[in-house]
Amino acid sequence: MVAQNIAYLREHGPSPIAELPGRQIRPADRKADIRRFTLTVSGGTRIGGSCSTVAYLAAHDRKAVLRTFLEDNPGVIANRRFRDFQKLLSEMNREWKAPSREIRDEFFDKPDEKDADGHPQPSEQECPHCGDAVSFGEIPNHIRNGCEAFAEV
Repeated sequence: MVAQNIAYLREHGPSPIAELPGRQIRPADRKADIRRFTLTVSGGTRIGGSCSTVAYLAAHDRKAVLRTFLEDNPGVIANRRFRDFQKLLSEMNREWKAPSREIRDEFFDKPDEKDADGHPQPSEQECPHCGDAVSFGEIPNHIRNGCEAFAEV
């Protein structure tokens, strides 16, 4: 079964374990450089409900592994911010953080598009002192560096 699993992964790239010919990874598979990827939170509980595990070869690109995992486990990213996902990755192994940054826009909203509760966030807001339109979250900087209401006379 090891040879079949390796051949499958070489042909198809990172894949959910359920798609492997052997449908599981045994110790002999691990000795043959087959790895597995899933995310868990403290205490061993999987995030986003039940997550499928992705099998990959040690030589596979980490971005491809993450893409496969996120595509096969949409509950992991539902209503989550990228920062939360990265925290889980760093608890697991820091080697996954850099590749996750490279694919973030494929799966996550831009950081300023949602607030901490997942609600849409405006791109601009009105300065309460002078009425200028200011990028969201930039009111303090605007007041320090350009608000007409605080300009020296």
